Amino acid sequence: MATRLLYLFPSTTHPVTNGAQVRASRLLRHFAGDLGWEVEFACPAGSRDARFWGEDARLLSAVHIPEAAPGPAGASVLGRARTAAGALAKRVRGRFRRMDAPGAAAPKPHPSLVSARMERYAGSALARHVRALLRDRAYDVVLVSYVWMSPCVEGVPGRRRRPLMILDTHDIQYVRESRLDPFRAGAPSDIAGEKALELSVMRRYDLVLAISRWDEAVLRRELPGARLCAVPVEVPLPRAGSGEPRHDLVFLGADNEANRLALLLFRERILPRLVAARPSLTVAVAGRVAQSPEIGNAFKDTGVRLEGYVPSSAAFIASGRIFIAPVAAGGGVKMKVLEAMAHGVPVVTTPVGAEGIECEAGVHCAVARDDEEFAREVLRFLDSPALRAEVAARARALMARRMSAGTVYRDLDAALAEALR
Repeated sequence: MATRLLYLFPSTTHPVTNGAQVRASRLLRHFAGDLGWEVEFACPAGSRDARFWGEDARLLSAVHIPEAAPGPAGASVLGRARTAAGALAKRVRGRFRRMDAPGAAAPKPHPSLVSARMERYAGSALARHVRALLRDRAYDVVLVSYVWMSPCVEGVPGRRRRPLMILDTHDIQYVRESRLDPFRAGAPSDIAGEKALELSVMRRYDLVLAISRWDEAVLRRELPGARLCAVPVEVPLPRAGSGEPRHDLVFLGADNEANRLALLLFRERILPRLVAARPSLTVAVAGRVAQSPEIGNAFKDTGVRLEGYVPSSAAFIASGRIFIAPVAAGGGVKMKVLEAMAHGVPVVTTPVGAEGIECEAGVHCAVARDDEEFAREVLRFLDSPALRAEVAARARALMARRMSAGTVYRDLDAALAEALR
């Protein structure tokens, strides 16, 4: 009998607009195709349009998108779960309340923090629907994407045979938030409390997936004895691009806080240096981040093309001589950097942008530690087609080795086989 999997994710995996969707869609293909598992997929929202799903359209019949309106069934479970998740978040935040404001009420958390997201998911239609599925159906494996979706699988009556519970972290949220928080307006967030909350939730799982060996090493220090496995992002290796690029620099990204910050800092600190040295410079930005009003206002009258959503990320990446990733803060692995390397487009990024990729600075990409160095590396690449070709070829060869048959999911398959014995 086939292994039965319930996979939780914040949206449908198609149409693909961010790296997390790429990761989830590739994992689903591996479970359903390579391993032959029976897969069901639950998410709060998304598209069922088969035109967006392509070869993955066969999974549509197993996609659960619950109605938003609350139903009478499970109301008591919902109330208990909301109370439990809220109480846990408040208890952990309270334990780590700032010492510089004795007696002060804990500030309202930033909406991207784990505690805030957990409270929202605890009271969601998805949580009710998932609890009903877990109550009424027998699954061998339940995979939860992101630690903040965990309330969806809490408070469910126990079964005789408990499913293997897996958490795919995507990134370590407290690391990401600790880097983004200094750039935010208002009082600083309680990162220590968020870290304690996140780690306490991770400890409940049978297997925790990290997106890179760097993340895995961090979690091994924090979660001694936990079963951990690094599962890299599978990136397809397309044919090398041909034809003359249309832009000097390109950037592609989802509309999230880290990408908006990267572009705003690029506009303020790096773009003026580049234009001063090369007035004819052409820059294009695509992806949902290019549709952000904040980004639109920042790049008004700069000559930078904001192309918005593009149907083919491959074609857009190949349209640039250089892919820039001026990432100042964030976590996990930057899918856009992996894609550019796989497409044979040279990359200029930062230490945060290169984190977890296991590439060598100066060999597979340029890694700049400050704004001046970033501009200098971009200009060095623009001035030398031969250097661009050499670095791009080495990066593409690195990706080819990483994505060779049987290597991407080898450790995951071994960990699953051991856990399911």
